[in-house]
Amino acid sequence: MNMNLKANPFARRCPAAGRTPFGRVKGQAGMSLVELMIAIGVLMGLMGLVFQSFASLGQSTSQQFAQSYATATVRGAMELLALSLRNDFVHFNSVVGTPLGVNFDLNGDPVVRDGLLYYFDRNHTAQIYKAGAGGEVLTTGLDDENGDGLADVIGVGLVRQDLNSDGVQDFIDLNNDGLPDDVDGDGNPDPLWTLTRVQFDSIGEVTDADLWRDGAILATNLYIRRLDPEGPLSGPNVDTFQFSAHSPLAMLYDTAAFGGNVDGTVDEPELGRMHTPNGIIDKTNEIAAIDSITITLHVAEVAIIGSSRRVVRGDISSDLITPRTLGLMRSNGIVGVPDPTQAVNVD
Repeated sequence: MNMNLKANPFARRCPAAGRTPFGRVKGQAGMSLVELMIAIGVLMGLMGLVFQSFASLGQSTSQQFAQSYATATVRGAMELLALSLRNDFVHFNSVVGTPLGVNFDLNGDPVVRDGLLYYFDRNHTAQIYKAGAGGEVLTTGLDDENGDGLADVIGVGLVRQDLNSDGVQDFIDLNNDGLPDDVDGDGNPDPLWTLTRVQFDSIGEVTDADLWRDGAILATNLYIRRLDPEGPLSGPNVDTFQFSAHSPLAMLYDTAAFGGNVDGTVDEPELGRMHTPNGIIDKTNEIAAIDSITITLHVAEVAIIGSSRRVVRGDISSDLITPRTLGLMRSNGIVGVPDPTQAVNVD
């Protein structure tokens, strides 16, 4: 008898013998229902872990993309502005009765919250030297593109943002309460601003709000950071444009006697105390003492992560900017600045 074909009598007497722990006879093809359910459960668990990893990666990627985008939008504006200040800048506006541009409002409406005004020499023909013994006129060759005999002025500032032209300043509102969010967590709401550049035909035009609104936008979705969260929203307390001085004369005011912090640099409040105790740069000699500028921009974007929205911030600060012409004036012993309203100083 062929033993390979002989049935196992024990298996007939005991049906459970020769079966797997799940009830399937050994050697029988396929899976039992219990095995299938366990396999599906394990597979679903693995798929859940994979999906969770992908979701986490997607959220991280979305946030990183928003962060990179926020930084990139202001980096170009910063480089353009720094290049202009280093190479084309001649001197700050110092005409009595007009703003330096550290901080000013127009007609009580904060169209420009923080700004900078300066004259420029784009074709680099400026003559920077002391008046000679022969009585030569000192000129800085200020640009006058329209030929009206008045020096042109560059204005750069934070202008109220209203990209949809609905008459309401733009702001981020994640909680839908109709009010600007506190983007940087300093306890103050943060409406949004654009960094705008305008070329004026003369200093008399800088108070024209419409010209500021129609200027070239360098960056959007900027918010203003106060150095002291409880302080006013004014030039010395806003870090967008911060001025400093390092000359020996200016360093006399880097002392506790003048309210200084004695850090080796005469900063904006210290400059503002050189001729008046108000801590604001508003005198010609205080303006003339400035020899460097630091610019800081803060941008906010909204990242869409799944069904939620999150504010992503970017911060970019320039190196200490020393304008070319200021360096030339210092090296030639020129402390004062020419009057830009005089045609003799206009190129």
